[in-house]
Amino acid sequence: MNSILPSSRPSRSSSSRSSSVRWLLLVGALVATASYLSVATAQDSASEAEVARGKKSFQVYCASCHGADARGEGPMLSALRFQPRDLTRLSKRNDGTFPSEMVAKVIDGTQEVKGHGSNEMPVWGPIFSAQHEGGDARTPESRIQELVSYLKSIQAEPEG
Repeated sequence: MNSILPSSRPSRSSSSRSSSVRWLLLVGALVATASYLSVATAQDSASEAEVARGKKSFQVYCASCHGADARGEGPMLSALRFQPRDLTRLSKRNDGTFPSEMVAKVIDGTQEVKGHGSNEMPVWGPIFSAQHEGGDARTPESRIQELVSYLKSIQAEPEG
């Protein structure tokens, strides 16, 4: 008998359906945005942690020559034949772009630095490899990436 009688519920109009669709799209957009922001925040946190580890490594391995502020005037300066580079100006010397790949290669020793003469700067790639083989959980590549990330984070603002 119910199938013959008209429904007691009013039928939805097309504007009501359109409103529901808009509402669902809005909710979907909000959920997608929230998901993106949580992932982006996690990536920023990882990046901040990477920079912090790089800073710590810099202070241990690089500051004696390049200085705690990375400007090339560390406590070993008087013992060196060449003044170390001001590492806060790498982007400026590279047309405003930080040369990540070149910096990584200099650190790991695969790119020679002419100003060092007989490569006075220690090559850290083999040292980090030996530490990794000795039980350090971080790979040489991750240690070098951390240093590169730190150096990128301390670049001097472009003069304007």
